[in-house]
Amino acid sequence: MDSPSDPTAHPSAPAPAGRDRRTAIITAGALLAIVVIALAVLFLTREDADDVTAGGGSTTSTTGAGSSSTTAPPSSTSTTSTTRPSTSTTAGTVSDEDAATVVWPDPGGSLVYDQPLDAARGFSTDLVGLTDPILGELQEGDSRSGEVPIRSANDGPVTTVLVRQLGDDHWYVIGATTPDIVVDDPVAGTAIDDPLLVSGRARAFEGTVQVAVYQRGSTDPLGEGFVTGSGDADLGPFTDEVRWDNPVGGWGVVVFFTTSAKDGAVLQATAIPVGFIGGD
Repeated sequence: MDSPSDPTAHPSAPAPAGRDRRTAIITAGALLAIVVIALAVLFLTREDADDVTAGGGSTTSTTGAGSSSTTAPPSSTSTTSTTRPSTSTTAGTVSDEDAATVVWPDPGGSLVYDQPLDAARGFSTDLVGLTDPILGELQEGDSRSGEVPIRSANDGPVTTVLVRQLGDDHWYVIGATTPDIVVDDPVAGTAIDDPLLVSGRARAFEGTVQVAVYQRGSTDPLGEGFVTGSGDADLGPFTDEVRWDNPVGGWGVVVFFTTSAKDGAVLQATAIPVGFIGGD
């Protein structure tokens, strides 16, 4: 006799429908959680990047033909520049080298000229002795130098005054020339001693050219003399000695000038900047 079968012992019996639904729900929930976590991580990462950019993060600037990368400080940090404008230790002063070229006035004195024509006029009246000079226009060599033609009268000979603006922004006379007095010695910038040997070529009334030695900035001569060149239209040579009191060091100027036979007024001049032997 056959025994009745036990349905619970059959190996191929299907799982209950309720258990399958629970497994599906758990699996779907796990996948949803993973997606939510991934989205949250992505959102937080993007937000951090935006914060860095807004706070002054890494930026790139291009200058000239190349480029350089610089990192700006966070927006919450305040920075103060400590860079000072560049300055020159010689600004507003006249260097020793430039001072050695000056005829008038003394760079170390109180007399200054803000305009080139004023410097030329002061030189011609105070040092040379022209009573009422007639000044032409400044003929610029560059933005800080030039020449000023001066006459003692409308029909008088021309003296060309050389002017220059030095480091203190004031104007100075660095020499003067006239075609009627050409000086070979002394040479500009050389040191002289007593007696002073002078030479050159000149033409003047009776060939007479006056010579005076001055300490720079002073109108009182340290010594005076004269030389004789040509009395006619051609330049004639001169060579002679001029005695003067050497102050032993410092700077000065030697002025060669001619005067009128009519009234003795100064007509024209050549001026040479020199040094004095005997200083440190």
